[in-house]
Amino acid sequence: MTLATPLGTPKQYVRFAAALIVSFALTIGCFAASTVVTELRARGIEAAADSIASNAIPSIHHLGAARSELRRVDALLDDLVRRVADRHDVDGTHELQKSREALERQWTLYQTLPSYADESKLQAAVDADIVSMNASIDDVVRHFREGEARAALDELSSRTWLAIDRVDEGLREAEEINQHNAAMLSSRIASLRISARTWAYALDGVSAFFAIMAAILVLRLVSRFARVTEIRVSELERFAGRVAHDIRSPLTSVGLILERAQQSPQLDAKTRAMLGRGTGTIQRVSELVDGLLVLARAGTRAPSDASTDVEPVIRAILDELRPIAEEKGIELRIEEPIPSMVAACSPGVFSSLIANLVGNAIKYMGDAPVRQIDVTVRDLGAALRVEVRDTGPGVAPALRERIFDPYVRATLSAVPGLGLGLATVRRLVETHGGRVTVEPNAAGGSCFSFELPKFAAGSQ
Repeated sequence: MTLATPLGTPKQYVRFAAALIVSFALTIGCFAASTVVTELRARGIEAAADSIASNAIPSIHHLGAARSELRRVDALLDDLVRRVADRHDVDGTHELQKSREALERQWTLYQTLPSYADESKLQAAVDADIVSMNASIDDVVRHFREGEARAALDELSSRTWLAIDRVDEGLREAEEINQHNAAMLSSRIASLRISARTWAYALDGVSAFFAIMAAILVLRLVSRFARVTEIRVSELERFAGRVAHDIRSPLTSVGLILERAQQSPQLDAKTRAMLGRGTGTIQRVSELVDGLLVLARAGTRAPSDASTDVEPVIRAILDELRPIAEEKGIELRIEEPIPSMVAACSPGVFSSLIANLVGNAIKYMGDAPVRQIDVTVRDLGAALRVEVRDTGPGVAPALRERIFDPYVRATLSAVPGLGLGLATVRRLVETHGGRVTVEPNAAGGSCFSFELPKFAAGSQ
């Protein structure tokens, strides 16, 4: 036999689950790919910008400064020739020497920077030309100092000016190489930006598509589960009705037996009182079953015509729990007179709320030296507030946010229980439009409370 799931047969379920997983995986993969592509493009842009800022621009700066000094050397040589021709002296050659040193310093700074393609060969050629130029200038200065003007002029025309031109050409070519590379890197930055933006848009679009597909699959899943849940809720309602009928029948029989036994003239007062409490307990259990059955059938909506007189229910629950409390040395008290109020819920629901909170306080009293539980009812106008204060160990601050969740317990001791009592309280209260809280008790322990709307006659 093939078991059906909310999505059909097991094979259909596997296909659906696989499609959902693939959609989520592709969505995540596209987002990851978009991040990787963007990061790679960003690294390329960063590398190109760094090369421009730390190599091309400084190289152009040093080469430009070197060419300026070279032109100054050329001008100083011309000036030297004029001075020799006019006054026959060679004073001021120290300025020429300073310009030559400045040129070599700028050239050396340029050579310390990284080289682009073909730049190394060019640097070697310029180095040789600078050496040749400096040697020729030294010869010119020497000839002038020795009074050999004709030899100096011959050296200038045959070697020096040609060496200066070769050096200038090499410096200019190196400048052009760096300018060309700066332009290429700038274009690469622009291209990488466009590429990164294009890839990001494309991958984001694909991610959005797969995310939409995953959302559609999830919506289909939720829709199918909702239909299955409706069917199962209907089945549970019918089951709850049968259970309630099965429970109500023996309760009615036991109640009748206790009532007849209570009417026996042979009973003493104490036994008659015990039978009376038993009859009251049977009646409240019956009301509890009826109230929970109504709540189950109402789903998340409480019946609008339900009402409960607050005081007698509270007193009855306390009388019922008092023997258990007294066995543990706990005093149950109604702290203040209970105002005459009617809550907008069934007696069974209200009984369950009081019994759960007071029973929980008794259960977790522990070894507290002061053993007392106080129940207080306050009138809030359109609503009422019931407070159950205990002097037990209290609830840890970290646990207060979760204490009303199912299967969460306020103690790690060996006290038996599943942690469903307080969860039941919250569900019942919130179903009726109220709220539950827990806070520290001023006298030690905790104060659990709930608020419920008051019943308004004619509201149904």
